[in-house]
Amino acid sequence: IRDNGPVRSADFATEKNHKPGWWAWKPHKRHLENLFSAGELMVAERRNFQRVYDLRTRVMPDWQDAIHAIGEDEAIRLMLMNSARSLGIFRSEWLADYYRLKQAPIKAFIQSAQVAGDIIPVEVKGMGAMWLHQSALPGLTTPLKATHTALLSPFDPV
Repeated sequence: IRDNGPVRSADFATEKNHKPGWWAWKPHKRHLENLFSAGELMVAERRNFQRVYDLRTRVMPDWQDAIHAIGEDEAIRLMLMNSARSLGIFRSEWLADYYRLKQAPIKAFIQSAQVAGDIIPVEVKGMGAMWLHQSALPGLTTPLKATHTALLSPFDPV
C-alpha cells in the first residue's frame, strides 16, 4: 500500500477453493481489516460498496496523536452521550450496548449527565423509569403532525 497506493480486498486474487459468503473473508481481507482495526489503515473511499484502504498518514496527513487524540475515559463518555442522544429515550442499561461497550461506567455517567442537564429522568406508562436526552424535549412539548401518507412494504424494517 505504501508503494502502490490504496487497495481493495478485490484487488487481490481469490483462491479457487475459497468459499463464498458474506463473512467468508479471504486472508487478504482479514489482514486489511486487522490493520484497519489497529489504526494503521483507514478507509479512503468506497467503490461499489467496497472499502478502499490507504495509509492513515495519507488519509489524515495533519493528524497528530499528541494534539487530536482523546483518552479512553473521554472516548467512552462521548460514546455514552452519543448513545443517549441517538436513543432519545432509554434505560440506563441500553447505553453501553449501543457501542457494545463491555465495562462502561454507566452509573457515574448517568449521575454526571443528569447534573449537567443532558438527560432527564422520565416515567413511561407501562415501561417504568427511563431517561430522556434533552435534545428530545422539543418533540414532547410540540406534538408532530403527519403531513404525508406512505404505504410501507411488509418487508420494510421500519
